[in-house]
Amino acid sequence: MNEFELPIIAIRDVIRTTELEMAIMDRKTANELMEASLEELLANP
Repeated sequence: MNEFELPIIAIRDVIRTTELEMAIMDRKTANELMEASLEELLANP
């Protein structure tokens, strides 16, 4: 392993973490939207 490989691996890990966090956020947002529309449907039959 040379001195260039380590930063590349670190950057890749950061990108992966960011993608994961974004996916989790998207999922949370989708769940919140679904819950909101469900509550609306239940409130206005």
